[in-house]
Amino acid sequence: MRGFYLLLLLSVLLLSVTVGAVTFYVPVTVTVNAPGGLEGDVNGDCKVDIFDLASVGLAYGSQPGDFNWNPDADIYPPGGDGKIDIFDLATVGLNYGNTC
Repeated sequence: MRGFYLLLLLSVLLLSVTVGAVTFYVPVTVTVNAPGGLEGDVNGDCKVDIFDLASVGLAYGSQPGDFNWNPDADIYPPGGDGKIDIFDLATVGLNYGNTC
């Protein structure tokens, strides 16, 4: 199904350490949180609200290197396109009020 998803991957690995003739196996847990979640949620608080609109508004018209550039506000297309424009603002507006 098309959309945005929050992906949580959990894997348990064994790290081996050899000291002399003895090998120790230490369990290592790796957790990866993929970006995404709620479409239009710029600040990641699980709701699309005025703070998300303000974040995009403050960065509107910017691109990397500009003083007001905010990579978190570059939400459209998914993964960003290197500029904050009407499509980023519209994405927040269309999803305003949504929560996780």
